[in-house]
Amino acid sequence: MNSTTVGASLNRAADYLIQNIDPDTGLIPETPGSSTYWLYSDNYLAALALQRYGQSNATIASSAVVVSGSLTADLLLGKMDNAENQYLVLNTSAPCQFHSAQSYTVETPDGVPVKAVLNNGTRLLSESQYADIAFLNAICLYRQGDHAGALAAYDVGRSMFDGQGLNDSIFSQPGPNQGRYQTFKLALYIYASGLLKQSFPQSALSILISMQDSGGGFYTGYDAGLSHEGTLTNTETTSLAILALDATFRG
Repeated sequence: MNSTTVGASLNRAADYLIQNIDPDTGLIPETPGSSTYWLYSDNYLAALALQRYGQSNATIASSAVVVSGSLTADLLLGKMDNAENQYLVLNTSAPCQFHSAQSYTVETPDGVPVKAVLNNGTRLLSESQYADIAFLNAICLYRQGDHAGALAAYDVGRSMFDGQGLNDSIFSQPGPNQGRYQTFKLALYIYASGLLKQSFPQSALSILISMQDSGGGFYTGYDAGLSHEGTLTNTETTSLAILALDATFRG
């Protein structure tokens, strides 16, 4: 996969996020046209993705500031003290433990209801069951300087890649996503590979890019035939795809 293809994909993905910023809230909805806004994980990831990819692009960087500022203002309401979200490990020294998630509704300073997913449940999530947890744990341990532990966690996640996607318990066990690969986990695989300087099949990168809609967003899932029928593009998946592709693009 050449850098021109990756660069073009990144530009379309960034445009998708920027064009969907709501001018009133400064936040990006879950899906285009939706009235549902998530502080965590959507807007946290979008701000981070736009910030990193926009390092040499003033327009993208300014959009990152808008989303980040809105996110910060909303979290300062005092309703989400000590917020825990699994994606904090991408940019902070958060603990390398991942608890089950719970959803909350809060309000912006203007009274607009927005939501947040916090990993503050009582159950610990296992990296042996969830590919995303394996890769996030690898990223967390790497950022804390535990390279051996990071590689061990990464290998757990990497072993779940079956040539088409991450075949973990969500994919294999009965449930609404049985038989459907989740695109965001593929993005985390690529991102963690770049961070830990581990090689990965180029087919993984090709599959990720094939999940991009003509409008720039990335579909949330696909089946064994690489069909994304029945899924939508959304902010979370697109943001993680940007982070993964940006890491690849910058080598």
